[in-house]
Amino acid sequence: MQRIVNTDMDNQTEHQRFAGPDVLKGFVIFAIVMVHIVLNAGPGIGGSEPALILQILYLGLMAYFIYSGYFYKEGTGFKYNMKKRVSQILIALILCAVIIPLILFVWLLILGYPMDFYDLGRGILSGLDLNNAFMPFGSQSYYPYCSGAVGYYFLWVMLFAFVIFYGIIEAVLDDIKKIIAVIVALLLIQSALCYFLTFKLPFTFELVPIAASFMFLGALMRKYDLIAQIESLELRNKRYWMPFIVCLVVGVVLCLIVHPGLRFDKMTFGSIGPLSTFTYIIEAGCMCVVYMYIATFISKIPVLSKALEICGQHTMGVLLYHGSIATAIFALLTPLSHESWFPTLPMTTRAIIGIVTFVLCILICMYGPKLVGRLRKKDADTVSS
Repeated sequence: MQRIVNTDMDNQTEHQRFAGPDVLKGFVIFAIVMVHIVLNAGPGIGGSEPALILQILYLGLMAYFIYSGYFYKEGTGFKYNMKKRVSQILIALILCAVIIPLILFVWLLILGYPMDFYDLGRGILSGLDLNNAFMPFGSQSYYPYCSGAVGYYFLWVMLFAFVIFYGIIEAVLDDIKKIIAVIVALLLIQSALCYFLTFKLPFTFELVPIAASFMFLGALMRKYDLIAQIESLELRNKRYWMPFIVCLVVGVVLCLIVHPGLRFDKMTFGSIGPLSTFTYIIEAGCMCVVYMYIATFISKIPVLSKALEICGQHTMGVLLYHGSIATAIFALLTPLSHESWFPTLPMTTRAIIGIVTFVLCILICMYGPKLVGRLRKKDADTVSS
């Protein structure tokens, strides 16, 4: 699993790598885990209009798509990149979609839950992002006990978005106008899907156009070498603050006017219907720039930056594991329900569970592969002797 945690950063050369992006990713993934476990846990929670700050934080999730485009290595080709992504993401997703439900299945049986193979099957389908396929959006009413596949859809979408991005990027990379044209075309396709499509596709395929458009936005930012400019300018230089101020004002004002919400997976990008795809990419792009600045500031604080940098290096693992670990912990404290991913508990309790879950995810990502390697080596030594 060690190979999947840096999928959007592994195309950088050593001299290009710096703490800022990992700090940003660490901050965003922590916010996403807390939103899932603390603020969206339980029936009805999160049903009202979420606070503006939460909507802005949620936009940070798009930074993973943007960074994937930003750090694309020119000339590597479609076949090379897709082979790499398939081996890193698809295999990990399939393993997690099968193994994690099995582990939860056994764990809940031990705790005395009335488990059956129907629940196990639904858990596996959920991990494969095939649960509720071809059903109307928002119609999910059954949440399997043994599935913690919160956020799996994001990686499936990323995988298919790579097909579009890697298939086109070399043809448009040298021309900014072509990149913008591709972004507009993809957003028009996404707007059409928002208007005409009323049901969920397998692997949340309906989100692939907008995910790919974010990757091309990242490639566009790379044309201006945005991150390097943020890193190189002095704090006292007025030019340093101009992009930050402009993006902050435009991003916040747009979020106030066209609320992005917290329902990216339901194709809800804002309050003006299908046209929200265009405002959404502007909102997310602006806030991503703001987050780049914030990450740059934090990266200068030794202890905090190191902690977030470690978290940022394991974002994919955290995304894969956090729902399952939280489910296992919740099952110890209160009966699970088929009505929501996580049961309703006091916010303080959910916050503690969220923090414990996050720490366990990081520890598993950091030491799990080493432990597996040692066990394999021990087995090999036993066989040879």
